[in-house]
Amino acid sequence: MPIGIGLGVGLPFIPLGDGAPPPDPDEVVVNAVEFDGVNDYINRAADLTGIADSKVGTLSFWLKLNTASTGLGILTNDFSRFRVTLAAGNIIRVQGLDSVAATALLLESLSTYDNTSGWLQVLASWDLANAKGHLYINDINDLDTGTDVLNDLEIEHTAGADFFVGSATAGASKLDGCLAQVYFNPDEYIDLSVESNRRKFISVNGLPVDMESDGSSPTGTEPIVFLDGDTASWHTNLGSGGGFTEVGALTTCADSASDPFSVNAVNFDGTNDYLSRGGGLTGAADSKTGILSVWVKRGVDSVTHTLWSLRVAAGGEASFISLLSTNTLFLLMRNTSNVNILNVKSVGSIVAADGWTHILVSWDLGGSVVHIYIDDMEDADTPATLLDQNIDYTREDAGIGHDWSAGGAAGTNKMNGDVAEFYFQDGEFLDFSVEANRRKFIGADGKPVELGSDGSNPTGTAPLIFLSGATVDWHTNKGSGGGFTETGALTDASSSPSD
Repeated sequence: MPIGIGLGVGLPFIPLGDGAPPPDPDEVVVNAVEFDGVNDYINRAADLTGIADSKVGTLSFWLKLNTASTGLGILTNDFSRFRVTLAAGNIIRVQGLDSVAATALLLESLSTYDNTSGWLQVLASWDLANAKGHLYINDINDLDTGTDVLNDLEIEHTAGADFFVGSATAGASKLDGCLAQVYFNPDEYIDLSVESNRRKFISVNGLPVDMESDGSSPTGTEPIVFLDGDTASWHTNLGSGGGFTEVGALTTCADSASDPFSVNAVNFDGTNDYLSRGGGLTGAADSKTGILSVWVKRGVDSVTHTLWSLRVAAGGEASFISLLSTNTLFLLMRNTSNVNILNVKSVGSIVAADGWTHILVSWDLGGSVVHIYIDDMEDADTPATLLDQNIDYTREDAGIGHDWSAGGAAGTNKMNGDVAEFYFQDGEFLDFSVEANRRKFIGADGKPVELGSDGSNPTGTAPLIFLSGATVDWHTNKGSGGGFTETGALTDASSSPSD
């Protein structure tokens, strides 16, 4: 079993079938409804039947935003004593106040979310008497412990006489987006740090699960609010708290939280196809850190295939990342004097018979840390070179699927195979020994996750290079570093890592 560098330690991965977890028998197809951000919301126009002030609660819903705007109401009671919002800075916020408006509960996400984030499963619980609070987004612990408040006070759920979904009070700050399977239980606390408890709301594959027709499956008791089912009756509330009135006209969302995420892949033919920037990467800056994530399916073995490279002014390659003829992954990074400062390989091989393979790498030369994860397993060999110096990312040209000859000619060591979701970022580091950081790039099911339209989901910043989407404009780069020129003709791959 390989041992990681720095903080990285190899952990066993037990494949099931094709390497992904098996289908979860509890997974279900759920309907999602769309709030238009202008007219649509639902409200109770009365207290929720049976609701009482409390110190505990559990909340779950699926959310897809249609806008990057903030200040959107998701769930709110009268006088905003309890509210769930997309708050300033694009964070998810769950807040509860007591009867004198003192803060009893505050849970905020570390990560930011907008219309590029795709479907989000928001899962929160709290037990204020015991100072416990949890916030999971897409099955990842995303609680900002620097801002959380867990005071031993009762949240006033009985303030006023109304409850709103899809807006703040009185229909203000309306939600522009889709909701599915909204569950609100202010009577019971579920410890979400226990994985089996999260499986009551989201499957290991990141999909909705059957919560019974009244939402009772997580605890055996129906919650106050459970909004689910077809669009026409979604607002009637299958929970115990009474029905809502629909304002505006909810419509069926174009997609569902049950739809698995899928990515397009392109084929490099190994003879003609490669991409060149035709100049330096816009916004690149020398640093000691970086991140690479890419899905590859090799066409042939025992031939060098360069994935990413930089060219020096005099010709020839500077830094590069390649699959070597020995079938191992190889990273070579150089400083401004073109001296090697990082030289590291994977332990295991990547071969055509493996099919789709996920490569995930991060490095921090100042901290003497390198992580190489292949298909979610740590696989870094001991670096031959690792110096505490800046990598020169501001080179004269950048290439994808090839490198340069000593004379400066492009098209050496062309990629032969399929590629998807190519992500490269300078100046940032994520510790991939932390599973939650790996889940930003690869799901627990071994499949791709949504990185956002510009690749910004993992860190909140668009990377220099993010090659994704349809084959016709895959090369244009959705990241911040500028578009590439396509030589040859990339074609659709015969399969996807999402398959």
